[in-house]
Formats: sequence, C-alpha cells, structure tokens
Amino acid sequence: MELYGLLLTILLVLAFLVLHSRRPAVAVVLVGSQSMALALTAAWWGREQGLWEMYLAVLFIVAVKGLAIPWVLLRAVRRTGSHLEQGVWGPNALLLVAAALVALAFYTTSRWTGTFGPETGLALPVAVGVILVGLVVMVGKRLALTQVLGLLVMENGLFLTALAMTGSLPVLVEMGILFDALVGAVIMTMFCARINDTFATQDTSKLSTLKG
Repeated sequence: MELYGLLLTILLVLAFLVLHSRRPAVAVVLVGSQSMALALTAAWWGREQGLWEMYLAVLFIVAVKGLAIPWVLLRAVRRTGSHLEQGVWGPNALLLVAAALVALAFYTTSRWTGTFGPETGLALPVAVGVILVGLVVMVGKRLALTQVLGLLVMENGLFLTALAMTGSLPVLVEMGILFDALVGAVIMTMFCARINDTFATQDTSKLSTLKG
C-alpha cells in the first residue's frame, strides 16, 4: 500500500506542476509523466487483484498516453513556437484555487469512501482532485495547447476514478478510450496550429476578435 499511496501522490503533484508550468513543452512532459504514473498505478492494481488483463491496459496507456500523445503535442510545440503561458490570473492565485478545490474534494469524498475498500478509499479523493486541477488548467490558462493538456489531466483523473470504482475496465473499452484520446489530441493540436497561424499566438483570448 505504501507504493500505491506514493503513486497516487505523484499523480496529484504532477497535476499541480502542470498547472504551475509556464512552458508548454515542460507541461507536455509532465502530462506524459503523469500518464506513466497512471500506468504504474494500474499495474499495481492488476497485481493486487490478480487481473492479468490490466497489464495489457498498462501497455496501451504507456504507448498512447505516455508516448504517442506527448510526441504529437511536442511536435505541435515545435511548430507553433515556445510561447510562455499567461494565465487568466496569476500563478499563485491559480494554485490557491486548485488547492482549495482539492481540499474540498478530499473533504467531500472522505465522508462516504468508508463504504468502499481501502484501495478505492485512497484513490477516489485523488482522482477527483486530479480532475478538478485539470479543470483549473483548462479554465485558468490562455494558450490553446495548455488547455488541451488540462483536458488530458482531467482524462487521467477520470480513468483513475473508473479504475477505483469498478476495479477493472474491459480491455476493449480501455482501447476505445485511449484511441479516442489519441485522435482527440491530434485534432486539437491541428486547431492549436491553426489558431497560431491566424493570430501568431495560441492565446485563446484573441478569438474574441472574431465576433461580428
């Protein structure tokens, strides 16, 4: 359980580091690292529950979320240039908002996680916290690529929630989810590149100039 708790802590800390990062390339690496930690968490779960199919899911997570999606996003960063992230609020304000939401998530979920096993009781507050931090990244950041990263952080939290609540996901379902995530990442990076070509920046606040 010590390793399990450490992996969950790493997942949450990496979400906060993505929020704090101002360089998109660094944030992409952090999201890829979070996906790797998610894969290790799934591997631990599979070993503890004796579910061999979880190891196949781990391979898919590593290949798609840990390697393929970060590779696609890093190519987008190189194409559009390394813009420094300017948040809607200051970085400290965003961290405080995220920390308050995570604390609320832990307080709320701790009131009814006692009905689940210890593994779920540990994972569920972290999963909800990761989802909320990803939401803050999407809402509080201005660069389109960084907002994509926020969506990926939320997806990692949702995957952890499903794993904790169900104990296992069918391999075909996991493959479908990961394929959708890969296709979505490719399409969203194309939109990011288009925004950058049009406005010479990925700042989504510039889209307001398109209003007629």
